[in-house]
Amino acid sequence: MAFKILQITHKPPFPKIDGGCLEIAKMSNHYDSNKNIELDVFSLSTYKHPFIKNEFEKTLSNHVNLFSIQVNIKPSFFQAIRSLFTDESYNLNRFVNKEVIEKLTEIVENKHYDFIQFESIYTGQFISFLKPHSQATFILNAPNVEFNLWKQHASKATFIKKWYFNSLSKRLKKQEISIWNQMDGIICITKEIKETIEKNKIQVPTIVLPFKLDLKEYNRTNTNNNSPSFFHIGAMDWEPNSEGINWFITHIWNSISSPTKLHLAGKGMKNEDYKMDSVQVHGFVDNALDFINSYDIMIVPLLTGSGMRIKIIEAMALGKCVISTKKGAEGINYTDHINIWIANTPDEFKTVINQFIEDKKLAGQIGSAARKLVEEEYNSNNLDEELIPFFKTLK
Repeated sequence: MAFKILQITHKPPFPKIDGGCLEIAKMSNHYDSNKNIELDVFSLSTYKHPFIKNEFEKTLSNHVNLFSIQVNIKPSFFQAIRSLFTDESYNLNRFVNKEVIEKLTEIVENKHYDFIQFESIYTGQFISFLKPHSQATFILNAPNVEFNLWKQHASKATFIKKWYFNSLSKRLKKQEISIWNQMDGIICITKEIKETIEKNKIQVPTIVLPFKLDLKEYNRTNTNNNSPSFFHIGAMDWEPNSEGINWFITHIWNSISSPTKLHLAGKGMKNEDYKMDSVQVHGFVDNALDFINSYDIMIVPLLTGSGMRIKIIEAMALGKCVISTKKGAEGINYTDHINIWIANTPDEFKTVINQFIEDKKLAGQIGSAARKLVEEEYNSNNLDEELIPFFKTLK
């Protein structure tokens, strides 16, 4: 089955600087490597994630046609307030402008695609503009449920923020459900997303397709540290990450007598953050895999979120032990105490961290089992076996 695909992304997948980029890049790389697929990629370029053509060219073949438009998604206080007097979501509206719609319309009119795949609802909202101009099958790749994220934020906020976040969640829910309903098929990164879609009585065909990676890129190295070292890596301009790390340091790490430091890395983190002897801030690192390979135990203290934490899968692929909240490990087919360790409260985190400090072999055992789990369930080699049959059912 040969076909043409247009992949529309809300941010460039290359360079792969965070989990969202990795999920989009997984799709781009897979389609590009399939000789029966002709791929074009249209990426929005933003101040957070600028489009850098040579980053694409280093990874994708020269057969892939690339398109990009700059959009200004910087939050505006006045536009946010004005949106409260409409039924539309300000979160989504920031990604739409006349130039984007005109360029996308031109592309789909000039080239007859078999499939148009939207990466997240931020580009999924373009479906209403493109449907009149294309006979393609429209696919949404859903990495999370956006309205649930804001509902979770509202549950933890107080006063005016609580009201505002609830308002954002309600508007997002209305538009997100509308976007789901317009699709011909939906790829869900976790079963929890699929269940949420079905709970809202969406009749569109869905498939659960977790993040998968190319294991050839993930070579485990031993740290040879005298004591287990602990680390976290994640984009700190994503609120759930900063919220989780602040909670972890305040309520857990400051009470731990660890012989090693907690190492923190990620986009949006400044070297002057967390000025304390027990924490070392690395900021943005050029090579995330080298950073992960340098330490022993990943900490994922996520309190809110939706979808799958791709950095956990990467750490597991490198044979690292992961200590995570249940929310952080959502979407991963783990076995607690075997290939991951789940801790949800400060006392649970403190107990397990001290256990790993005392038993220096335990982290290695958990890490080896984690690598085996990735080899069996999150290996991109079998991506075609799940994705292509789903596509065939939609035509």
